Amino acid sequence: MQALSWRCPPDLGAIDQKLAELAVASANGAITTDVVRAVTPASREERVWSVVAAVAERRPLEALALLGQVLAQGENPVGVLTLLTGQVRELATARRAVQDGKPSLLGTGGEQTAAPNSHR
Repeated sequence: MQALSWRCPPDLGAIDQKLAELAVASANGAITTDVVRAVTPASREERVWSVVAAVAERRPLEALALLGQVLAQGENPVGVLTLLTGQVRELATARRAVQDGKPSLLGTGGEQTAAPNSHR
């Protein structure tokens, strides 16, 4: 469901239609993440977050390639930079907290806010 929520507008009619398409596209009736990715185009947010995830995971060549794609698709460079800046700031804060022995600064309950394509 998470993969679908990133790729489908928050409209019940659109979600219902997309679920019907996914059911037809799945070989055995199981709607997997791979089926969702194959049938549903990536949203703007997902494309930008894939750049952020590549930067955060220290994959610079992939990050640059993804950034080029995102900008070629018309994404606002300032918006992408804003997301990247926020992510780098969060990573620096997390690193400091771990180094200082204060992992409680990282949030409560260990929640994750990973992008949909992140490789955790």
